Amino acid sequence: MIATAPVAAATPASASLPVVETFHSLQGEGLHAGRSAFFIRLAGCTVGCSWCDTKHSWPKAAHPRRPLSALAAEAQAAAAAGAAFVVITGGEPLHHDLDPLCTALRAIPSEPEQAIPGEPASDNGAKADSGLPAGQAQQTGPSLRLPLHLETSGIDPLSGRFDWITLSPKRHRPPREELLAACQELKVVVHDPADLAFAEAMAAHAVALRRQPAGHAGASNGDRFPAGSTRAGLPAAPKATGAPESDRAAVRAPALLLQPAWDSPRGLELAIAFVRSHPAWRLSLQSHKWLGVR
Repeated sequence: MIATAPVAAATPASASLPVVETFHSLQGEGLHAGRSAFFIRLAGCTVGCSWCDTKHSWPKAAHPRRPLSALAAEAQAAAAAGAAFVVITGGEPLHHDLDPLCTALRAIPSEPEQAIPGEPASDNGAKADSGLPAGQAQQTGPSLRLPLHLETSGIDPLSGRFDWITLSPKRHRPPREELLAACQELKVVVHDPADLAFAEAMAAHAVALRRQPAGHAGASNGDRFPAGSTRAGLPAAPKATGAPESDRAAVRAPALLLQPAWDSPRGLELAIAFVRSHPAWRLSLQSHKWLGVR
């Protein structure tokens, strides 16, 4: 059973963030789709995607600031009710310094998280610190903390400490290299053929960054993937056959997902055709919308 003792105050009581909503539901997208999760949707976004389904989250000032202690208490209640992890989303959550929020949430105990077969292991959380094989829980018992997941476009510096980072890069606002190097999941929304070329380029660049020596400046100096670029100056996207697939695993490449834009028959057609012929990639669907759940 999950311990339900009050979360110790880890940050000043006055610390707060603008919050659009919090809710306990199922993760609808990506490798963790179908799992119980507690969502914290932060306000504020300047990425400006025309297809965004949460445009109400863009204006930061339109949403109330909530104490981090209250968010941690809600997350703890959700964990007691079955939430397997917390998802920090937006808006664009990295518009904010997430260190204090992560500190508050990391005090929440949880049940051991189960590994997903074939998924890349986290480099950012307690499992990576434990010395155990990739994907295994750090320990058992009430002191195991609730895993933290981040959903981001990657345009801002990484703050906070996460067990799982889903990077959803955008052609019109390319991500920072440090996010390409750190993410466990690379998920590209598909509208037209240019998005497929962009997805391949993002995958290739993510792998190239992970081949570089530790401490290489390019992975942390704020360099961005060139706006409007696809392949120029970058290595070819890794193929998904034999040795190249083993090579991807050796550098702990992120999981690669294509997600057709909602209400885009062309995007759906392109994504399915591409995944069918590129085994390294998976199809991601917004299953929560199909199912009518929040």
